[in-house]
Formats: sequence, structure tokens, C-alpha cells
Amino acid sequence: MKFQLRGSGWSIDGGRHFLPEGTIIDTADAGGAAIMQRHGSMPPINAMPFDQATYDLMRQRYEAWQIFTNPSVDGINRH
Repeated sequence: MKFQLRGSGWSIDGGRHFLPEGTIIDTADAGGAAIMQRHGSMPPINAMPFDQATYDLMRQRYEAWQIFTNPSVDGINRH
């Protein structure tokens, strides 16, 4: 899973830490995997998915219109 934070960033660890807008979370990286493990493995609403798996996971919780994607370049199937 890989995504980038947009807009307001993401408050994590009960508000003790803040990941700013533009931060990329990649679960292939140990740090990204640890963040997602602590936060229920669901990207926040302001995440922009970089792959199909992330988009599909986000669709389990959010409506398609709520998920920011870039149809011209990301190759994500919005089913």
C-alpha cells in the first residue's frame, strides 16, 4: 500500500505526532508499515492512493467521490 497525504496532513499516535501534507506512506518500508499497523491499516480520508490496492482498501470505508485520484496518470481502476 502506498499513498500521499494531502491537505491537512495526519495526526497520529493519539495526536502526539503529526505527519504533514505531502508525506508519502509506503508499507513496503518498515516505517510506513509500522505507522499503518498502529492505525488500523486504513489510510485517512485525505490520502491520495498511488496503487490499486490502496484505492480498493479506501473504497471499503469511503465513497469514490471522496477519494482524490489522478485519472490521467495513476492507472487506478475506479470500479
